[in-house]
Amino acid sequence: MPQAEHALGSQIITASLTDTTSAGPARTLIEYDLGTTPEADFSQTLSLGDSPANAVHLYFEASLSPAVTLSSHRAAEFTRWGHSYIVRPSNASAVTIGYRHADRRFACRWNSTTPSDEPQAVPGAAVGTHDARTAEPLTV
Repeated sequence: MPQAEHALGSQIITASLTDTTSAGPARTLIEYDLGTTPEADFSQTLSLGDSPANAVHLYFEASLSPAVTLSSHRAAEFTRWGHSYIVRPSNASAVTIGYRHADRRFACRWNSTTPSDEPQAVPGAAVGTHDARTAEPLTV
């Protein structure tokens, strides 16, 4: 069954997450300045340790102007972007989440060991439009 759990944990699921509970702080995976950030690729490892989280919510928040922000966070209205998450396998303590623009694919790989490094945000500019990809541990 561990292979099935890890296979399920590599799939991004889209469903309403309005009845979920946060099991830890949200962590920025990557930040982009729309129209100026040269590369979309990233790979970050999130350590969940002994958190009670059984899923990780993946969402974006894009500030188009001071008055307009688009979001796919679970607290935001359920739109065509939906609420996305990955299931945490029972023996997993860390997940590496990445994106490759060459094939337009996200990848999620769970590990049973806890890496020592926390994800680092790529700094964004202070002015202009901004898009952040973030992960939040959840209890579903």
